[in-house]
Amino acid sequence: SFDLTISDQENPFLSCFAGDTTVMADPGAINAPVFFVPDSTSDNCGVIDTTIILQGATSDTLSGALDANLNLGTTIVTFIISDASGNTSSCTFNVFVDEAPGLPLMCPDDTTLVAPIGLCGDTIFGLDVTIFGDSASLDTFYHTLSGATTGGGDGHVSGTFFNVGSTSVTYIVIDVLGNETSCSFQVVVLDEEDPVVDCPDDLTVGTEDDVCFAIASWADPAISDNCGMPMVNANFLPGDTLPVGTSVVTYVVSDGSGNIDQCSFTVTVNDDQAPTLTCPSADTVYSAFDVCGDTIQNIGILVDENCGVASIEYTLSGATSAMGNDDASGTFFTAGVTTVSYLVTDVNGNVNDCQFDISVLDTFPPMVECPPDVTVQVVDTVTSVSINKLEPISITDACGPIDLTFVTTGATDTSGMGSVSGLPFNAGTTVVTYVATDPSGNGDSCMFEVVIDVVEQPVIECPADMTLYAGDDSCGLTVNGIGVVVTSDP
Repeated sequence: SFDLTISDQENPFLSCFAGDTTVMADPGAINAPVFFVPDSTSDNCGVIDTTIILQGATSDTLSGALDANLNLGTTIVTFIISDASGNTSSCTFNVFVDEAPGLPLMCPDDTTLVAPIGLCGDTIFGLDVTIFGDSASLDTFYHTLSGATTGGGDGHVSGTFFNVGSTSVTYIVIDVLGNETSCSFQVVVLDEEDPVVDCPDDLTVGTEDDVCFAIASWADPAISDNCGMPMVNANFLPGDTLPVGTSVVTYVVSDGSGNIDQCSFTVTVNDDQAPTLTCPSADTVYSAFDVCGDTIQNIGILVDENCGVASIEYTLSGATSAMGNDDASGTFFTAGVTTVSYLVTDVNGNVNDCQFDISVLDTFPPMVECPPDVTVQVVDTVTSVSINKLEPISITDACGPIDLTFVTTGATDTSGMGSVSGLPFNAGTTVVTYVATDPSGNGDSCMFEVVIDVVEQPVIECPADMTLYAGDDSCGLTVNGIGVVVTSDP
């Protein structure tokens, strides 16, 4: 085996500028920027490094950089390039930096300060320009302002009021030969004062008619700022539609410098509108036979509510007692007058009610059945007789309870409530009339007779008192002739 080494011994190719170069510095400047770009470079293996050596008015060594600030005067520039094998090529040329005509001058450094409280700027001093050279050569000297502050004037800018923001100040100096030089600097005035926004007091309003919102209005907040009217943003504005409840209204104000302030207040929208109810008209119906009432339909109510109904309750009082929700339709109403009361509550607690009557008429009378006629015989010494078990055999009615009354005529003349059982009946024939009346006033009656038949009492004679003796060995005696004697018998 053996090693084979291939060496690059060819220098890179370098072509410099055509000749020496003159660069004009800016007026008043002591150096000028120069860019070093050779006409051409090449290498068979590639250029990897560039070195620039500066000598004369400017001394420096630049590695990789192709630009530098050269001082006034002549600087000798040596350009050196090298490849990876260390082969180099170089060239040399002169750069003359010439001073611009006119009077040199130096502006102040850029200035930044904060505006005093309550002002949108500041009067600034200490901004004089420095002019070099023979003062006798000075002809004209003035300044111009652009940016946040505009304008200009003769002489120095010190004592000028600068607005908040960045202002570019340029000094211009013209010598007696008409040569003009200038310099510029920045004056930045910061606004660190927040704007002020003062909101109105909390507000309470009611909803608009028949809707569940309010169109709220309020006075605009008081807004101030040292630099004019700031930008205003709010989540709600006067005239906006606000829902029922409490809404927080927030105003945020920001000035051109990004300073902000904010305030908030509440707008409470109350729903103070009660539901509007339409109850059915009063109605009268008739109960069916053998039924003490009727099932009533179509007695719901109409509700007009702006925010929504939370509950509908009904109460029945009078002939029928009941409670329920939503709709009383389909309820069985007992005969008589029933008052139907609806109570409606909306989602915000407002209530309203209405009432109407349902009359169910019972036109079917009760049925009463009297006992049979009664005959009782009594002796002529009896003037009246109380008889029991004279109640009606039956009383029927769909509605009940039944009021039972009686009237007696003939031998006995009286009247009263309930049954005649136990009442004294005089001798003779008494007609008893029972009247059964239901709660609706419907009645039925029946009659029977009570006959007290007086019979004459027989006349008898008893034997006279007697005394008898038992015989010997006997503890008794058989007695004859002691029967009564009937002297008369009707």
